[in-house]
Amino acid sequence: MTDLEKVLEYLKGGSKGKFELPNANLAGADLRNAELVEADLTFANLQGADLSGAYLFLADLSDANLDGANLSKAYLGFSWLSNINLINANLTETTLTNAYLVKANLTNANLSGADLFDANLSNADLTGAKLIKTYLYDADFTNAILVGADLTDADYSDPEVKYPEAFNDGLIDLPDEDLDEDFSHEDFTDEDYISDTRIKNNRFDNIYDADLRDRERFNSDCI
Repeated sequence: MTDLEKVLEYLKGGSKGKFELPNANLAGADLRNAELVEADLTFANLQGADLSGAYLFLADLSDANLDGANLSKAYLGFSWLSNINLINANLTETTLTNAYLVKANLTNANLSGADLFDANLSNADLTGAKLIKTYLYDADFTNAILVGADLTDADYSDPEVKYPEAFNDGLIDLPDEDLDEDFSHEDFTDEDYISDTRIKNNRFDNIYDADLRDRERFNSDCI
């Protein structure tokens, strides 16, 4: 039985229990709308796979290869994605709230309209990535590379406005106070494009040591 057949067999059974298939070869697989909650796909090869609309809550795809994969409108909230290869991946309108993307390679990935609320992207490479209209409140970009990234119309609005129902139900709590900002280590090449107002308002927290060169491509209101 091939790795893809194993996945399809699991999905056919109603997605019960935790699916574990580390090191799987699922390159080019059609897994649209697949429900793989808490799945273990560490080190899996999903290059060019179609995971659009898939539900991967709490899944572990650490060290997996998703080069060129389609994850548009997929749900990866609270997922583990450290060291993942997402080069050229389609992540438009993907939910990545609280996702762990430490050291992820997102070079030239399209995250337009994605939700990165409270996601950890420290040491991630977002060279040339598109984050147009992406929700970035409280995302952690410590030591991240954002050279040539496009953050046009990125959304830093208060999550209480973004998720009113969740706040009303007590599912989300804001911290008691904003984190103190320390921008002493950033590489702000072409710093004329930085909006002091945006920084003073803490709308782009946690960008310590981030490399933000080639800023002429940015909308000045985004930072």
